[in-house]
Amino acid sequence: MAIEFEAGVSPYQYIGDEYTFGSLQLTMLARSFEQLAVTSLQEFFPSRLINERTIVVEQIIEGVGIMPIVRFGIPSGGYLEQNRVRSMTARPAVVREDDFIEQHFINQVRRVGTFNEAYRPEEFIQRRVQQLVARHSRTKDLFITKALLGGIKYTDPRTGVSIDVSSNIPAHNLFKYDGFNATVSDGTINVGGSGLKANKALTNSKGRPEALMFKSTDARCAVPWTDNKADIIYCLRLIKEYLYKTNKNRPTDILISSDLLTILMENEYIKALSNVPGVVILNQPTSTVAGNANIAATANTPASYITMGAGGEISSIAGLRIIAVDGLYRDPVDNVIKTYWPAHKVAIVSRSASGDPSATLGFTYHCSGEAPDGQPGMYMRTSAMSEPPAPPGRVMQLGDAFLPVVIYPHWISILDVCEPNELSNKFIIQSNLSYGTF
Repeated sequence: MAIEFEAGVSPYQYIGDEYTFGSLQLTMLARSFEQLAVTSLQEFFPSRLINERTIVVEQIIEGVGIMPIVRFGIPSGGYLEQNRVRSMTARPAVVREDDFIEQHFINQVRRVGTFNEAYRPEEFIQRRVQQLVARHSRTKDLFITKALLGGIKYTDPRTGVSIDVSSNIPAHNLFKYDGFNATVSDGTINVGGSGLKANKALTNSKGRPEALMFKSTDARCAVPWTDNKADIIYCLRLIKEYLYKTNKNRPTDILISSDLLTILMENEYIKALSNVPGVVILNQPTSTVAGNANIAATANTPASYITMGAGGEISSIAGLRIIAVDGLYRDPVDNVIKTYWPAHKVAIVSRSASGDPSATLGFTYHCSGEAPDGQPGMYMRTSAMSEPPAPPGRVMQLGDAFLPVVIYPHWISILDVCEPNELSNKFIIQSNLSYGTF
C-alpha cells in the first residue's frame, strides 16, 4: 500500500504554558527580530555564516597590464599575467548574555500604563528577547564602526576578555586637515606655491602637503571643515581622485557623525548650493579680486555637487552618498553613554568594486560558537526550571561568535577634518546623551 504524502500544515494544539518554549523556538524568535534590526552600517558588512571557528579571507589583486602587439600570424610569446592572491586569518569574538525570568514576577507583572491588567507571559518573553537582540545588534554596529575607523581594540571590564583586530587601512589613506610636509608659520602667504595663506602654523606631520586639500573659499589652507568658509566639495573631489588612481576603485559613500553633518549644513558654500530644498542647483566660487572668492548662486543650472533629501537634509555630496552615524551605546568601561562615531573623523569608502559589484568591502562572519546544535549564527538556549532553594524561573541566553572583517582595507580612507574637541565648541547647547536612558 502506497503511503500518502501531501503538502500541508497541522492545526495548532495546546502544548503547555510559555515556559515550555525551548531553545529552538526562542532562536527563531530572536532571528526574526534580528532581521528587523539591520542598520545602514551593517549593509557595508553583510552577514555570512561559516561552519568553522577560524576565518580565512583571500584577496585577489588584479594587474593593470595591456595586451601585446604582435605580427600577423606570429605567436605573442606570452600568456595572460596571473593575478596575485593574498590570504589572512581571523578568529571571531564570542559574545553571550543571560537573562533570568523569575516565575512569580512574570505571573504578577502589570502591563505598563494599566492598573490591573496582567502582562501576558508570551508578550513579556518576546519583549525580553527583543531587548537581547537589540543589544546584540548594537554590539555588531559598534564593532563595524571600529573596523571602519581602523580596527577593533577593546577590553570588556565585565569579563576581562580583550579583542585587538586591525583593519589594515594603508597609511596613504589617512588624511588630516593640517597635515603637511614642511614647517610653515601661521599666516604665511603662497604656501607651497599654491597661492593659499596658512590658516595656522604647520609642521612636517604627514610627509605630504595634505593641508592644501583643505582650503577655504577665501584662499586659506589647513582649514577645518567646521570653518563656515571651508571648501568641502573641493577637498572631497581631490581626495576622491587620489583614492581612485591610487587604489584602483571609486569611492561611493561618506560616513559622518550627525553632529558634524549639522555643522556642515551651516557652511556658506553648502548653504548656497542648497538654498532651494529638494532642488539640485549649481554654485561656483567666483571672484574679481585675487584671493577673495565670492559665492554666486545660479539656481537654474543643475549640478550634482550636492543633492537634497527629505526634510532639507543633504543626501549626497561630491558624488558620495552620505551615511549619518548617530548611534549611542553605554560603554561598560566607564558606564558613560557615548556615540559610535567620533565627531572629528570622516570615512570615505567604496561599497563594492567599480567593475564587480559582487566584490564587497567586507563581511560580518558568523562562525561556529557555543550554539547547542553547533551551527553558526545567533542562537538562544534556555535552562529548565530552577530547583529549590533558588527562586523558580527560567534562564534565557543569547549568544553569537562573529567578527566584521574588512576584505579590502584600501577601500577605506579616514579624514581628520577638525580637532577632536573643536566640534563641541560649535554647539550652543550640548546634547544630554544620558537623558531618557538608565
